[in-house]
Amino acid sequence: MSRKVVHITESQLKRLIEKVIEEQTVSNTDGNFHMGQSAIQGAQSTKASGLAAKQAVVKAAGEVAKAGKQAIIRIGNVTITAITYGAAVIWLIGKGVYKLTAAIANSLIKLITATGKVVVGAATVLGTAAINGLKAAGIAIEKGAKWVGQQLNSLKDSTVAVGKWLIGVMKQFGARAWAKVLAGAAAIAGLGQQLGGWLQSQWTSIQKEIGVAWNQAKSWASGALKSAGQAISNAASSVKQGVANAANTVAGAAGKAAGWLQGFLSELFNRFVSFKGNDMMSILSEARQYNGKAIVL
Repeated sequence: MSRKVVHITESQLKRLIEKVIEEQTVSNTDGNFHMGQSAIQGAQSTKASGLAAKQAVVKAAGEVAKAGKQAIIRIGNVTITAITYGAAVIWLIGKGVYKLTAAIANSLIKLITATGKVVVGAATVLGTAAINGLKAAGIAIEKGAKWVGQQLNSLKDSTVAVGKWLIGVMKQFGARAWAKVLAGAAAIAGLGQQLGGWLQSQWTSIQKEIGVAWNQAKSWASGALKSAGQAISNAASSVKQGVANAANTVAGAAGKAAGWLQGFLSELFNRFVSFKGNDMMSILSEARQYNGKAIVL
């Protein structure tokens, strides 16, 4: 198709340019050109839309923060943010977001805090760091509390992987401390079944130093767990009431047990069974009574 060429004079071109400028701007008495009304309205509309979008995200993040609870868990050189969000139990570790089975997560918390090597913070609404952690993991905070809950519930369960990692973290406190956690985990319902083979493989690396075979350690742990509840009925209520020295109260039988590992396991499970809460935040609240209180042996 041939292109049609229209010739205009210089004066016509000048009037065309002036008309375009006039449509886009208005002249004020100060002689300066300013944006035309339509352009001003467009800019204001864009700015308002951007502000409204930002406010919507802030509001959604606030709703998400109030919908969940968090507590900070410090284990030596490691920090975990534990979150409950509806039925979901979530742990933030580094830049990862991990969903755990509630029962196993509760057992893990009882086990590690019973060692006295863990410091637990107070439960609060979700903080900025937790919100940012969820966002970084692809959780759409801007869609609101209900949507975030659905996303968290749909996460793949990471209980086994996190359980192995957490028990491995206790290795930083030395072979003896790690030995009681390995043996202790084997005796706890759920943990023992899911992590049994892995626990035994870890024990192999320290067996010479500990001087106890794996089957013997498991047997002692099982016996300590079965008998623990009989020794701490009074101390357990003290823990629930928040008595600061409760962690030491439940340690009475440890020094009398035969063998250092048996003593460790005896005290470990005295503390373990003293927990009365049945949800993660209640358990973490009780665990604060053990902050910095190491097992006596």
